[in-house]
Amino acid sequence: MCVVLQYFGNGKGNEVLLRRNPSEALAKVITTFMNDKALAERSGELSRKFAKERFSQDIMSKNILGLYNSLIEEKGIRNERPN
Repeated sequence: MCVVLQYFGNGKGNEVLLRRNPSEALAKVITTFMNDKALAERSGELSRKFAKERFSQDIMSKNILGLYNSLIEEKGIRNERPN
């Protein structure tokens, strides 16, 4: 849609590329979506799929637990659980 200055998307077809005046470019993208319902629906579906794949509760919990464990390991803290 535009030349890259700011990039929003995941490389799977639902990108929005903005340049120069991001506000003006974003307004054009919104207008395009308003005028092309099929494009807006495809982009929405791809975005929902991306969010589910990357940010589900299970994935985020595992990522946070992994971060905590790496910080604990880095600091040399023993991970003892009470019985």
